[in-house]
Amino acid sequence: MNLVKDNVKLIDLAEPGRKIEYAGRVCYKSQDKISDDSYERFIKGIINRGHTSVLEHERKMFAVTEEYWLKFWQHLFARSDKSRYFNITSSEDGNYVYVSGNIRAWYEFTKEESDDFKEDREIISAFLAKDYPYIFSRDEAIRLPTDVVFYGTEAEKMCGDLTKHKAYTFEIVGSRSFTHQIVRHRTLSFSQESQRYCNYTAGKFGSSIRVIGSEVPDGAGHLLNQLEELYFDLIEKGAKPEEARQILPNCTASTIVVTGTLEDWKKFLHLRVDEHAQREIREIATSIMSYLHLTKEDIGL
Repeated sequence: MNLVKDNVKLIDLAEPGRKIEYAGRVCYKSQDKISDDSYERFIKGIINRGHTSVLEHERKMFAVTEEYWLKFWQHLFARSDKSRYFNITSSEDGNYVYVSGNIRAWYEFTKEESDDFKEDREIISAFLAKDYPYIFSRDEAIRLPTDVVFYGTEAEKMCGDLTKHKAYTFEIVGSRSFTHQIVRHRTLSFSQESQRYCNYTAGKFGSSIRVIGSEVPDGAGHLLNQLEELYFDLIEKGAKPEEARQILPNCTASTIVVTGTLEDWKKFLHLRVDEHAQREIREIATSIMSYLHLTKEDIGL
């Protein structure tokens, strides 16, 4: 049994695709397989398997002129079933409309089968293909309206308030009790270490099960050692990790990657920094608040 501490780390991987791969590999604890060009192959694989939730860990933004928005994109988004997954704001002077969404939202949005505003979906796909050519397609015959549509960092520089648009990603080590709580915040996106696939008898796990030391009840150490021995015995007798995991306690450590906009994180922090929150999640939330340079006043406490 390996006693570990809660830990919070900001994941700042700016190059498109890198954060998606990292979050996905945390699920299988296969970060050692990351290489300079592994992200494209990895992302293609998860899309082919339908595991598109990992795409939520990266986000892209557009800025369009008000005239273009009212003529085309307003109707495009109004008719889409996916419109609720995007954040839409306007500039103070009303000259521009800003639209942002995670890559999963854009992927599903551009794949909708409808002849309504089909060319505009193809335009959006073509812009996104600049960063993700292995996810989005580009019809070279389509002219990009770069005089009225602005994308990526150019759009971000035009926006005076990125609270609803810019995303922040954290890698958090906490107990399974903690992860059960944080996933209730549904506007955030999650990729978590999978006890179904992770075999803790393997050498890369130190042939031991990690537990959050601060969450182990007094006097429970002997019982935890017995549970670890039972887990190992089950695996040795042929049980799959997804079967043996059933006996693991809630204090078992788990790594989870969590992404959200600043607005999403403020909502989370408002509830979890509060003194009535459970101690472990309150301490983790306080660390996140520090990373984001926020105060209690900023989150409404």
